[in-house]
Amino acid sequence: MWGVEIGSDVFARQDDQGRADRVGALYAHTVTRGTVFGNVLAIDNY
Repeated sequence: MWGVEIGSDVFARQDDQGRADRVGALYAHTVTRGTVFGNVLAIDNY
């Protein structure tokens, strides 16, 4: 299992009360692989 996430702000501003608004782009990708043995709803899966 592994993953990667990258992102960056495109625009940011702060108002007089200190609150921040941010707009940006984000990309995330994950991969997982595996083998599972057991049963589901009392049905064996071997």
